[in-house]
Amino acid sequence: MGRSRFQKRYGPWALVTGASDGIGLAMARDAARRGLHVVLVARRHERLAARAEEIERRWRVQTRVVAADLADPGAPDRLVDAVSDLEVGLVIQCAGFGASARFSTPRARTNSP
Repeated sequence: MGRSRFQKRYGPWALVTGASDGIGLAMARDAARRGLHVVLVARRHERLAARAEEIERRWRVQTRVVAADLADPGAPDRLVDAVSDLEVGLVIQCAGFGASARFSTPRARTNSP
């Protein structure tokens, strides 16, 4: 999908959670490459600010950094307030919770009806 088609379909702004690294950062970069301005959301402000500078410089788009821990019950409302002046047409949710265990390890079963 070309740059103008992508912008036409999703609007001027994308919001990406988990944007400080990994899949979230890759998705933020891809949205910027396609011409969308990007709201970067994650817990670490300093890392987000560095990512925002890189994205702005490389793809000539605007960014906004919102440092928030989305596990905090008040974070979604604060996030909505932080972007209320923007026309966000695409939300990419890559924030996650990390846990590790062997895939083959059986999980405890519950006796629920």
